[in-house]
Order: sequence, then structure tokens, then C-alpha cells
Amino acid sequence: MKKIAAMLLLVLLAVGCAKTPAQTAKAEQMPQDFAICFAWWYNLEQKNSMDTATGKLQKDLLADGTASAEFQPDEELLQQLYELVSRDGFLSISREMTAQELATDGTAAGVSPNTCYEITVTMNGKQTVVRGDQTAAAYTDTDADAACFVAVTDELQQIVREMPEWKVMPESDEAYQ
Repeated sequence: MKKIAAMLLLVLLAVGCAKTPAQTAKAEQMPQDFAICFAWWYNLEQKNSMDTATGKLQKDLLADGTASAEFQPDEELLQQLYELVSRDGFLSISREMTAQELATDGTAAGVSPNTCYEITVTMNGKQTVVRGDQTAAAYTDTDADAACFVAVTDELQQIVREMPEWKVMPESDEAYQ
């Protein structure tokens, strides 16, 4: 009987402790005022962006300017975005994620054309802004903040590009050189 009770206790402990980081983050309550504005661009005048506070999307069409669309962020999307920016210390990144900030040996990686990123997160009455560019990818093996930044920006771009409102906007026939 003691063996059965001990085994049952071990199983219950294992099940209780087997939460993944995603499950732990989901258990946290998303603040009522949570909003995110994610922008990425090659040309500062023609940003790609998603702003959940205003419900606006903007797409860079290169020579054709930009296209805009409205969207209604639902609770599921907001929760997904909240969990994404709440993981791995992303909101604690305090320096720009650029080669100039990340290089430790005096040499900085370069990318052309270079994509710039800005993520503004609003929650609990505060705004946190995390900035960087594509050169951060060269430092993901040596800098945890760079790895976190690149993972979050990649996933944010994927989320935006999968939105139905994004997909119906025109495509550009060109590419930045």
C-alpha cells in the first residue's frame, strides 16, 4: 500500500511540475492594456507595421509606396503576442540589437539592404521599446539578447504575414537592392 501511495505521489508531482514555459506564460494574465506595435523596414519612409492598439497594418510596396488595412485583433492573437514578447527576457533588452552594440572584437557585421526593427509593447501603463536590425543575427551564437531578439522578430513577421488582412494587400514586383 505504501508503494502505491508513494508511486501515486511521484506521478502527481511529475505531472504538476511538467509545465512548459509556454504553459507557464499562458497562466499569467495578459494585462487589459496590452498592445504591441511592430514595425520593420528597409526604407524609413515606407515601414511594414502592425499596431494592435489602432488596428492598422501597413505594407511596404517599394516603388508603389505603401498599402494599409484595418484589422480587429482578437483575444487569441493578443494572447499569442503577449506570450511571445513575455518569454526569454525579451522585454528586458535595454540596448539596441545592432552590430555596433553587439560586436565585442571591434569588428561589426554588415548586411545590405539592412532590415530595421522596432517593437513597442504597452502594458500595465508602461511602454517598452526594443530596437535593432538584421545584423543582430550574426551574434545569436554569442549573445542571448541577440538570439532572443532575432527569434521574436522572426516570429512576429511570420504572424503578421499570415494575417488574412495582410495577405489581401498587393504584392510588390520589386525588391530592395
